[in-house]
Amino acid sequence: MIYIDKPCSHIRHDPFSGCAVLVCKGYFLESEYREALNRCLDLMHQTKAKHLIVNLQAAKNECWAENAWTATEWFPRLVQTELTRLAIVVADKPLPSGFVFQADSDRCIASRCFDLMEDAYAWMSPENH
Repeated sequence: MIYIDKPCSHIRHDPFSGCAVLVCKGYFLESEYREALNRCLDLMHQTKAKHLIVNLQAAKNECWAENAWTATEWFPRLVQTELTRLAIVVADKPLPSGFVFQADSDRCIASRCFDLMEDAYAWMSPENH
């Protein structure tokens, strides 16, 4: 199900995998970046998605890479969703392979970085939980 499709981002819910998928594409302004991330949160709340794939492969600017707003404002709100897995897809960028963090007293969130969307989807599949 497509939730939003704009020149700088595409957000959808994949009912097969139960994932919300955010694809950042082309050039985007800081305000467009924030709007896309906030709309992604809206979709996660509406669908009760437990997994999120953020695909940054086609993003032409890298305001996401060192964005304090992402860490201090958006990420704490992301943790308030039902998220259990977060995959970040970025080609040709040195990123850590994965980490797990405590979301609250009874829930941990696993996160991994991938070069390919196919690998992120495979990691999200139910047989890999």
